[in-house]
Amino acid sequence: VVKVFQLPFCGPHVIPHFLCDLGPLIHLSCSDTRPTEMLAFVLALFILITSLIITIIAYSNIVVTILRLPSAKEKQRAFSTCSSHLLVLSLMYGSCVFIYVKPKQTNRLDSNREAALVNTVVTPLLNPVIYTLRNKQVHQALRDALSRLKLQKQSFGG
Repeated sequence: VVKVFQLPFCGPHVIPHFLCDLGPLIHLSCSDTRPTEMLAFVLALFILITSLIITIIAYSNIVVTILRLPSAKEKQRAFSTCSSHLLVLSLMYGSCVFIYVKPKQTNRLDSNREAALVNTVVTPLLNPVIYTLRNKQVHQALRDALSRLKLQKQSFGG
């Protein structure tokens, strides 16, 4: 960030993105940004690989613990929970790799917007949805709402 703010900026001061991220900000500079882009690339790669290794170690420990569970039902339930978490993690890491792990940050700003949307909106929204849909009371409330909807539709001649 310090390196980016040392760049000279001229021309339009509008970030072509919905958030102030390094790639779009670097794109606004009117100087040679290759050293800054390479530094951003190396740092992003280091951060993503380090956090991915920590995540893999943590989930490996979780899998080992699950495999030690005595009943098949407990194992199935635990793996079911882990699989939804891994789906969210895959979306998050995938979008981060797509956005940050490329040497030239100024390319594909339009596609970066969609990936940033996945990273900043979709992924955080999925966690509560996953936890909520696993709740038995929520399942029952959804069933009740659907049956009420069907009854209303039938009573109005639908």
